[in-house]
Amino acid sequence: MKNSTHAYKEETLSIEPGNSLKVFINYLQKTGPMVEPHWHDFYEILYIVDGRCAQAINGVSQDMGNGDIVVIEPGDTHATYSLSESGCMIIVIQFFAAALNFDSTPVKPSKYLSAFLNGADLKSGYLLVPYPHEQEMKRLTSKINEEFTLADTGYQLVVKGLIFQFLGYLNRSGQSTLTDQQNDTLFDKVMSACTYIEQNYQHRLTLAGTAAHLGYSPEHLSRLFKRVTGKTFKSYVDFVKIAEARRLLQNENLTIGEIADLLGYDNIGSFSRAFSRICHVPPSRLHHFQQQRIGRQAAAVAYGSMQTPSANPS
Repeated sequence: MKNSTHAYKEETLSIEPGNSLKVFINYLQKTGPMVEPHWHDFYEILYIVDGRCAQAINGVSQDMGNGDIVVIEPGDTHATYSLSESGCMIIVIQFFAAALNFDSTPVKPSKYLSAFLNGADLKSGYLLVPYPHEQEMKRLTSKINEEFTLADTGYQLVVKGLIFQFLGYLNRSGQSTLTDQQNDTLFDKVMSACTYIEQNYQHRLTLAGTAAHLGYSPEHLSRLFKRVTGKTFKSYVDFVKIAEARRLLQNENLTIGEIADLLGYDNIGSFSRAFSRICHVPPSRLHHFQQQRIGRQAAAVAYGSMQTPSANPS
């Protein structure tokens, strides 16, 4: 989460030409932290070349292995920990979307629709295995690293083109969970509803209000959503709200009641029921775990300060 107390902001890139794209290999020859908790204003693609690691994104840990790809969005707090005694190697691709002349968010047409349709456990970040076009996306990732490393004439244009290809396949992967008979027009209509939900999750969203905003009748939007996704409008609203709740639970200054209010729930009870249904644990347990983790981090920092010898005056 962007304003996490215990994460630092990484500012290795800028929007200026020539400094808006970076590709490198992160390698650690043992188990342990590879990157401490941090966040940044640019996108990041991680491709696990060898070994295993845990990628903690917005407080949720995901184990990753050879061939896994994860996409980190701007503002997401994340950290990487090697789980392999023999080491872990990761290709890291960082870029500003605006510098590549994207008109809008390049990663997916909807932030949560793919996970929602796949019935995936609610996790932050985009873990992309298994996924369609897997081999092609792996090839593109390796080629991006190769071009950036060799830095031959015109390599920056080539790298940008390869990133465009990668993101194109990524968008296809996000749509691939729809049934084959759905046409583009129906998909676009549902995407409009999903985008509206994702941009207004902090409000009390109703089927009637969303339908009126999009110019549909409630009955039409309900049938359309069910036809394209196979699930209900309300289930997607709850999914998005709880995804955002996972982020807010990282803030030690917010109570569960305040988070429920920020997400537009009428009371703590309805929020807790939705959270438990989607995450399989009550929000109080996750909130308690987060408080314990923050306490351990603070104690470790304090202990480290005590162990640091004072400089002797000259």
